[in-house]
Amino acid sequence: MKKLIEKIGLETFWGGIFALVTAIAIVIEVVLAGLEPAAIAGGVKDLFGTLITIVMLLVAVKALKPQKQVYSFEEKVNNALVDWISSHSNMIVKTSKMPKGHENDFGMSMTTDINRFYNTAPLKSDTGSGVGRFLRITKIDKAIYESNEVKFEFFINAQTYCISSSEEEILKELMDIANNLSKYIQGVVDGITVGAVHKEGDRTVIIPITFKEPIITDESENIDLIINLIDRMYEAMLVSARRK
Repeated sequence: MKKLIEKIGLETFWGGIFALVTAIAIVIEVVLAGLEPAAIAGGVKDLFGTLITIVMLLVAVKALKPQKQVYSFEEKVNNALVDWISSHSNMIVKTSKMPKGHENDFGMSMTTDINRFYNTAPLKSDTGSGVGRFLRITKIDKAIYESNEVKFEFFINAQTYCISSSEEEILKELMDIANNLSKYIQGVVDGITVGAVHKEGDRTVIIPITFKEPIITDESENIDLIINLIDRMYEAMLVSARRK
């Protein structure tokens, strides 16, 4: 009660209480006067004046009620991805600059030193050596998700996964790992389509994944499906990476 009075103001609080008591007294007075027309008219006039003070108290109290934050679909997806990165900050960082043609996409990068998993200090930057691309997601836009045009591209790079120094052997290793990951993710995540693994440059291959149906339904936005996909692939990629 003390906190309530402090928030809405002492004058407003007691003014409202006194006005409520006054309103009750006016009603009683009218009844005791025998409900005479003159008494009723005077009572109504006094009552309306008193009700204004009561309404002011109610408005002040309502203003204190916490307002539920309403987020857009885009904000909710972005927040979920940022929270996921934060939960894996020793290994993952948000990509600071996306390549040409993907400027509006959402990117994550991962350290290439898997032994860093045992270090709980946050990964500070995705620039320089020791960090490679992990995931690229089509621009976060509700219309794109509703039309099911979203693509998740997971990157398998030589620095993280390969032992050989031969370019030919590197590509073979990357393709083998990517194909194993593709089979795994199809087995543990329902409702997805894994596209053909393909090269991007000489030392990286990409696993493209899409959902078979839009994740947005009439009942739910199902953002958890995105996080589950990333979780499962992240775990599999950690297991597949080489230890230096």
